[in-house]
Amino acid sequence: MAMRMLLILLCLPALSTAQPTDAEPGLKALLDRQTAQVGDRVVLSLSYVLPEGAGLTEPHEIKGVEDLTLVDVQKGEGVLRLLFLVDRLKDWKTKQISLSYRDQDGTRRELTAEPVSLTVGSNLGEKPAEAALRPIYDIIP
Repeated sequence: MAMRMLLILLCLPALSTAQPTDAEPGLKALLDRQTAQVGDRVVLSLSYVLPEGAGLTEPHEIKGVEDLTLVDVQKGEGVLRLLFLVDRLKDWKTKQISLSYRDQDGTRRELTAEPVSLTVGSNLGEKPAEAALRPIYDIIP
């Protein structure tokens, strides 16, 4: 038992001096799911690491998602969460996603991420072309 304690005490200084490595600047895009129905809301998380002394542009400049219906943007520490409304029957795929920032000299630069895609399922069953749509009626007392 004493031998284990001695070994732990000898290793402790080595563990405490280990410094985490600085993450490389970059952008990662991730959807909260792979499939959704029309009318669902989908969250696209943009995790970013900026170079030292850099900051995001205000308002945030995000490219590659212009064709999608953006509902809300939430900012966290090192992450932007974009809430989109799925408002079309076809599957969608973003273009290459880019996030603008200003470096420590004030020069505008961009981080880029690979496109993401979402499979959109129909609310009209397996054969939407054959579905019979009916009008919605009010409740009559």
